[in-house]
Amino acid sequence: MKRRQSWARAGARLLPTSGLRPLVLNRRTGLIHQARPAIEDRGFGGSAPERGRTSAAPARRTGWRSDRGTSILEFTGFLPILLFVGMAAIQLGLIGYAANQAGTAARTAARSESLTPGSGQGSGQSAVSSWLNPSVGMAGDGDTVTATATITVPSVLPGINPFGPITRSVTMPTDDRGGTP
Repeated sequence: MKRRQSWARAGARLLPTSGLRPLVLNRRTGLIHQARPAIEDRGFGGSAPERGRTSAAPARRTGWRSDRGTSILEFTGFLPILLFVGMAAIQLGLIGYAANQAGTAARTAARSESLTPGSGQGSGQSAVSSWLNPSVGMAGDGDTVTATATITVPSVLPGINPFGPITRSVTMPTDDRGGTP
């Protein structure tokens, strides 16, 4: 026995149906599929006896699969890139901070050494955050004092330090007053 073919209207196109449910054209994807059953046939409305079933569990959804769960997969794929960009930004901030602290240590050490000989190295190290482990060296002739501060750039990833130390030097004239006003 041949099944009688009927016609369903989907948008501006008439599509043949299978006889059970009409075919529908999905305008977003351009695919043709069977129409979903009415809401009360999917188990969302009324009580179980009204729907013709004995249990109150919702009916299993038929038709095309939904897009549920795809956003977590997309986020999981994008997460390593996001973490890499975040860690690179933090590492660049640490490089800038270390360079600033090296300049501060050299400037403080040179200023202190020019005013009071022998006090530059301690002043330079105390002017910097202690967790950076600064190294301050002093050199000079009779008229000028040169302070050199070296700081190793801390790394975001422990054990991996692709950046060398940052070195800053400052030269200042010595106090030539000799103790007289």
